Amino acid sequence: MILSVILLSSLASVSLSGYMQDIDPVIYTVVQEVLQIFQPKLHPGVHDASGQTKIPEPCEERLASSTPSSPSTSSEEIVCKQRIFDNKHWKQLSSFNVSTSSVVTKYRSELTGLTVVITTTKNPIVEGEFCLPTEVYDNDGLPHTLEHLIFLGSEDYPYKDALDLLANRCLAKMTGGSTYSDATCYEVSTAESEGFLRILPVFLDHILYPLLRDDDYLTEVHHINGEGVDAGVVYNEMQGVEQTTSNIMYFALAKVLYPGNSGYESETGGYLNNLRQSTNIHKVREYHKKFYRPENLVLTITGNIEEEELFRTLRNMEEKILRKRSNEKPEPYIRPWQSKLAKISKNQSKEITVEFPSDDETIGNVAVAWRLPEQIADDIQMLQAYQLLMKYLTATQVSPLEAEFVESQEPLATSVSADILEVKEPSILVEFENVPMERIDELIPRMENVLKKIVSDGPEQFDIERIHNFIDRAILNHLKEIENSPHLFVPDATVLDMLYGEKPEHLKDFVLASDLNKYYREKEARFWVDLIEEVFINTSKYYIKGVPSKLKQEKLSRNEKERIKKQREFLGEEGLRSKQEELDRAINSQTLPGNEVLNSIPFGDVNSIKFRSFNSYNRTLTSPLLDFKDIPFKIHIEDVKSKFVQIYLLMDTTPLSFRERTLLPLLMDTWLLSPIKKGEDVTPIEQVVKRRSKTLLHISNSLGLDGASFSPGPYGDAYVIEAQAELGKFGEGMEYLSDALNYPYLTEPKISSAASNLLNNIPAMKQSTVDILRTLFDGVYFGEGNNIHFSNFIRQKLFLEELLVEMEEKPGKVVKEMYDMIGKLTNPNTAFIYLGTDVEELTRLYGKNISPIIN
Repeated sequence: MILSVILLSSLASVSLSGYMQDIDPVIYTVVQEVLQIFQPKLHPGVHDASGQTKIPEPCEERLASSTPSSPSTSSEEIVCKQRIFDNKHWKQLSSFNVSTSSVVTKYRSELTGLTVVITTTKNPIVEGEFCLPTEVYDNDGLPHTLEHLIFLGSEDYPYKDALDLLANRCLAKMTGGSTYSDATCYEVSTAESEGFLRILPVFLDHILYPLLRDDDYLTEVHHINGEGVDAGVVYNEMQGVEQTTSNIMYFALAKVLYPGNSGYESETGGYLNNLRQSTNIHKVREYHKKFYRPENLVLTITGNIEEEELFRTLRNMEEKILRKRSNEKPEPYIRPWQSKLAKISKNQSKEITVEFPSDDETIGNVAVAWRLPEQIADDIQMLQAYQLLMKYLTATQVSPLEAEFVESQEPLATSVSADILEVKEPSILVEFENVPMERIDELIPRMENVLKKIVSDGPEQFDIERIHNFIDRAILNHLKEIENSPHLFVPDATVLDMLYGEKPEHLKDFVLASDLNKYYREKEARFWVDLIEEVFINTSKYYIKGVPSKLKQEKLSRNEKERIKKQREFLGEEGLRSKQEELDRAINSQTLPGNEVLNSIPFGDVNSIKFRSFNSYNRTLTSPLLDFKDIPFKIHIEDVKSKFVQIYLLMDTTPLSFRERTLLPLLMDTWLLSPIKKGEDVTPIEQVVKRRSKTLLHISNSLGLDGASFSPGPYGDAYVIEAQAELGKFGEGMEYLSDALNYPYLTEPKISSAASNLLNNIPAMKQSTVDILRTLFDGVYFGEGNNIHFSNFIRQKLFLEELLVEMEEKPGKVVKEMYDMIGKLTNPNTAFIYLGTDVEELTRLYGKNISPIIN
C-alpha cells in the first residue's frame, strides 16, 4: 500500500478583455473572409424542440441577416459577436528547456482562465492529460462518480460512447480517467497531432459540459435491479475495493496524519452505504459546477504539436465558455486545497490496529508514516533528498531495511517499500507487506533499532558510495525519461504546480526536480546521517497494523445477505418489477452516435504520422557497420538515436522438465539476486549490488514480457531479462550480466528464504477477485504444457510447501536442480538478444562484432 497521490492547483481569476463585442463593418467583412479559412467544421448533435437532431449553424451564418450596421438585439446574436480572432490572450507564464530538443511552456488564457502546458518532443505520439483539483469532505464518491459520467455524453455530443468512438477515428490509443484523493485526471493519446486536435474539443466538451442525465446516473453509478440487488458500474467497482487491506489501512492512517476536515481521509470512490443512501445526481451536478470550470483545469500536452494550431483549435471552446458566462454568471472561483491543515494531536496514539477481512489469519501488513513539518512548495529540492534516502533504506537487497526484514534467513516481510505522499505537507511512508502474524509485534522495535544503529555508527560507517550510485542513476534515468518519455513526469509536475505553485519558477522546479539530484552529489555522509536522525528518530512516527480477521469476513458476508433479503422484502414483487422497469427505461434511453455524428470527424490518416526514423539489423537485414558471424545466438538490433541501450535477453524454457518449469518462479527470485562465484572467488552480494548499480540503469527478470511471479506475461514460455545501460557503459553492463547469469552463487538459505517469501505473498492474492478469476480462466484457456500452468499461485502454494520440506530432507538437491536449469537456459542455441541503441556509436565504441556480447 504505497500511498501516492497526484495533486492539482487552481488558476487565478481572469479578465474578459480579449474578445470583440462591437465590430466595425469594414473590419467585419474582412474577418468574415479570414474566418472562412480557419472556421472548424461544427458537428451534429444538438436537438431541436421536437427532439430531432439538427446541425448547429456557425455564428457567422446566424449573423448573416444582421449586419454590424444594423444588429439584431437578440441576446444570442449579441453573445455570438463575442468572437476570438487571434491568440493574443494566451499569456506565457513560464518557459524552459528540459533538453536541447524539448521545451516546456506554460500558458494561461486571460479570457477563460484555462491553463495549457506544452512539452515539445519529436515523438509522433501526442499525449494529453486534463487535470482538475477536486476536493471533498465526505465519502459520497462524487469525484469518482463524475469521472464515470463524463464519458456518457456532452451538450454537443449527447450520445453514449461518442467520445471513445470519435477518438478511435483520430488514431487514439485510449481515453481514460483516474480519480485521486485530491485530483481527477483524464487522458487521451493519439498517433499524430491532427487526430489530437480533432478529439481535443470533443473531450473538453465532455469535461466542461457533460449531460449528467438521471438515467445515466442510474445505469453507471447505482441502481437496484429486478432481483433486489444493488448494482451499477461505480457500485460494482467499489465492492471490490472497499474492504481491501490497502484501502482500510490507507484511510485509517490518513485520519491520523491529516486530522480534522482535511479531505485526505475521504474515500473519493465512495463507500457502498453512501452510494446507496446519500449520493445522488443533484450532488454530482453541484460538484461539477464547483470544480469543473476552466480556471480549475490544466491541459498538459506532450508531443510534436504546433502551438498556434492548438490555440486556434481551442477558440470554439473558449467562445462557448464566454457565451455560457454571459448567460449565467459563474460563482466566484475558490482555489481548492488552500485550507490550513490541522496539526496532529499530542494525545494521538502512535499505534493503530485495524482489521481486514481474510480467511487466512496468518499474514498481516504494517505501514509506518512520518508527517514532515514543511509545506511542499517551501523546499522542492528537499523532496529529492527524501527520495534518495528512501532508496538507500529500501531499494535493493542490501539496503538496511530490506536486508533486515526480507533478505534474512527468517524474513519478517516479503517486501519493504517507501514513498512520499506529495500533499500540502508531505509524509514519508514505509510499508512492510505480508508479515507473519506471530511475529508482527517484532517489526517496529527492529525497525527502530536499524535506524538508530545507522545514526550511532555515524558517517564513518555510512555507505556514501551506495547513495552516490543512486544519485548517478537518478540523473541518468531523468535524462532517459526526457529523451523517451516526458509524458511520464511532466503531467505530475504540472499538477503539483497547479496546486502548490506560488511563483512562475515553481513549474520548472517541479518538472526538473530529478535534475536537482546533482546538488546532493556533493553532500557528505554527515548530511545523510543527520537527515535520518531528524526525520526518522526526532520526528513522531505513526504506525498501523493490518490484522486479518476471518470473523470480519464472515460478518460482512452475513450482513450483506441479510441486507439484500430485507431490501427484497421491503420492495415486494411490485417494487422489484418497478425497479427493473426503471432500469430498462434508463438503458433504452441511451443512444449511440449515428453516422452523421461519427462522420463529422474524418478518419485519421496513418500516412500523416511522423514516425521516428530507425533501421533494423539482424542476420538477414545486414549492414556494413555490423558483423554478426561470431555472435553465437540470434540477435536483432534497432538503430535509434539514443545515448542509452535497451537490452532484452530471451531464453527458451521449453527444454526444461515439468518440475524445472515449476521451479521457475523460485529461480526468478534467486538467480540475479545472488552473490557471484568465479572459481573459488566469491563476490559478496553487497559488492554485486554496487557493481550492478554502477553499470546498469535497470535490470529485471520475468516469465514473458512484464510478467509477475505467478503470472507470466506475453510470450510466457520465454525467460526474459530486460536491462538498460548508458551506451558508454554497455561493455561493463554486458560483462556484469554475463557473470550474474553464468556464475551465480546459489545457497540453500537464500533459496529457502525466497520460497518462504513467495508463500507469504499468496494469502493476499487469495483475497483478490481479479487474481482468482485470472487463475481460473488461465486454467480453462491454457493447456498443461506452458508456464502459465506451472506458475499459477494455487499450484505454486502446494509445490513450495512441499519443496521446503524436501530441502530439509534432501539438502543440496534443489541447488543442483537450479544450476542444471541455468545451464539449459543459457544455451546460446535457444537464446535471443535484442538491442535498441545508436548503432554507429555502438560500433565505434565496441567494434563491428559488438565484442561485449561475444566475450
